Amino acid sequence: MDYWMFVINDADYVFEERIKNKTWPIFPKTQNRDSIGRGHKTVFYKAGKSGGQKFIGTAILASDVRSDPGKMNSYIALDEIIVWKTPVDVRGILERLDFIKDKLNWGLYMQGGVRRIDKKDFDLIISVSK
Repeated sequence: MDYWMFVINDADYVFEERIKNKTWPIFPKTQNRDSIGRGHKTVFYKAGKSGGQKFIGTAILASDVRSDPGKMNSYIALDEIIVWKTPVDVRGILERLDFIKDKLNWGLYMQGGVRRIDKKDFDLIISVSK
């Protein structure tokens, strides 16, 4: 099983639309796009200084990456989506996240749209959300 962090830096309505449609865009230059697949788990991260820098929910990936006919981007289907009522501020758990090696420049690890994380970090984020 693989674990991912899907990053969004757009307005809240963009995230809400993706959740409503149960799909997440996978762009042509997305890192790890060939490794993302059905049954994997993801945590959603809202970037940005205004209302962001928080983990905001989880989902299970319901498909492999699929091409969208007539469009340049691909997508992945989402299932078992949970959007948390109380987001988890990354700064509150920053020191305990192993995928962030340089704690002073932690924002660098939140870039790229899709990031692989390990089970330990995924479970930590989930445990703090409760």
